Amino acid sequence: MATIEGKAFTLESTLDLAADAFTLDVPGTQEYRDAADADVVRLSAGFTDPVDGQHYGVGQIAGPATEWTISVGANETSGAVSGRDAMAELINRKFQKRYLRMQPTPEQQAEMDGRTFAGAADPILYAVGTFRASEIAREIVESCGLSLSWECRDYTLLEDFDASGRCVDLLRRLVEPWCQVERFRVDLFVQSTTVFCRPRSPALVADYTYSHTAAGIKSLSIRRTRGKRYGRVSLYGKLVPKGLTGGGGVYQPSEVEETTVSETKDQAGNVLQRVIRTTTYRMPEKIVLRSREQTFDAQWYVSGAGQRLNVGLKLVKDEQRENEWETIHYTETGATKNPRQLRQLTAVTGIHPNDKTKTFRQIAKEEIAFSYETEGYQDMTTTRKWEINLKKNALEEKERIVKTQKEIEHLKTEEVTSVYRAGRSGEFYLAQMETNVSAGLRPGGPRPARTIVIGGGDTGTKEPVTLEAIVSDHVWAEDFQYSNPNLEREDLEYILSRLQAASGQWEYELDMHYVAMPWLRKGNVIAITGLLAEDGATEIPLGPALITSQRLVHDEGGRTPQQVSRLTAVWWGEA
Repeated sequence: MATIEGKAFTLESTLDLAADAFTLDVPGTQEYRDAADADVVRLSAGFTDPVDGQHYGVGQIAGPATEWTISVGANETSGAVSGRDAMAELINRKFQKRYLRMQPTPEQQAEMDGRTFAGAADPILYAVGTFRASEIAREIVESCGLSLSWECRDYTLLEDFDASGRCVDLLRRLVEPWCQVERFRVDLFVQSTTVFCRPRSPALVADYTYSHTAAGIKSLSIRRTRGKRYGRVSLYGKLVPKGLTGGGGVYQPSEVEETTVSETKDQAGNVLQRVIRTTTYRMPEKIVLRSREQTFDAQWYVSGAGQRLNVGLKLVKDEQRENEWETIHYTETGATKNPRQLRQLTAVTGIHPNDKTKTFRQIAKEEIAFSYETEGYQDMTTTRKWEINLKKNALEEKERIVKTQKEIEHLKTEEVTSVYRAGRSGEFYLAQMETNVSAGLRPGGPRPARTIVIGGGDTGTKEPVTLEAIVSDHVWAEDFQYSNPNLEREDLEYILSRLQAASGQWEYELDMHYVAMPWLRKGNVIAITGLLAEDGATEIPLGPALITSQRLVHDEGGRTPQQVSRLTAVWWGEA
């Protein structure tokens, strides 16, 4: 490996690109002739103290050479070496590994082992567990022989992460949640052998402050752009079971109501009957808590001319049902088990067909009780039925049905149904008994949850954590949406706060051509003071500005030594 140094070079650096680029001028053709893969270029820029002749240099870049050129003229032969800083390692190298939340299925294992297709590539490395974004980023960076400084917000991957591709692209994927707003985005850059993931500060503080008249500025221009405004913001995060509420380890179910309407009409389009069904579910299991079915019949009026007129609908039947379920525990992945039903109550209100008075009242009810043995299997179901006695205007119990279940041998269940009816004197007698034997287990038993842990791929019973807000109602406001299933609600709130802070803020850009100060680098914050308007008295305020790009031209060995730079810096503020 050869280390190449020089006294004349051009350095291009910008936060918009991961790697800085350089071109070093060298005399002759030696570097071209001795070019090797391991060549490294080290560049520094500085100045010489005119008092004591001491040279002060500031390291600018160290990176692999990628291109060697020579130029042959009539009287001179010269060369140049070009390349990029150490970030080139992340750009040129690829990384492949899968980070899984759960153990892979046999099919996935065969694919990663390279056994799915003949002549497949090398096996894919994988790891199973819970991973933070910074942990994956560090492993990627270290695979290139570099170190990582993760300075932005961290988060836990809630889904499988397939880290396959260029290392720099994988890093961008990992910091992407925090790059939704330009003002606060995370910048990726390298200094020496350390890769930085650094967010832009909400309040810029100057690293260096210079007076406009004393900074060696050759030219300066300032541009201001009207700020972007955000309207309706919709942010979507991790997938959670539908209807689950709470957080911090305490979760509760919720209720959701669904209503359907069905109608029967005659040829003229008149509604003869309307049935409204309303069902209330407990979420996330989606078990029925309550249901109600209301039946409305058309009412007719015969006019004096004998014309039959539809005068509207009348409620003729109202059937309401309530279900009682056992209490269970909930986690962020949903119910820890499927609940068992304990009781069902049904009440029917309407007009009895034999009621000559056509009185609307309760005409029937039913109660079903479920019991379970110690292992949780159902062993008995008791049903009681009441009907109205029109003469007494009271409900009377008419029937009891008792079903017992027991296991008579392995995977064979016997069910005995006994029907008891009320006699004239009110006592109950056994009216019917039936025994059935069927294969399988009894209802109940161990009740594993139906919900699948986050990252399992089942979204049918899940919905994303959602955060919505109106940031601005300005006529220029634009709606904004972002979705990432790895983010918690707190992460969405963080993104929303950045959108709120940036909305309507003007962007200012400073472009400056000046005698180079080699300690100024991209990522530094510079403040220029003392800039006056054309009247020579009115001050034009400039905020501390983040240096986003820089072009440094350094030549200390030529006939006319020079060290000049052109930089671009930005800041945000009110109009």
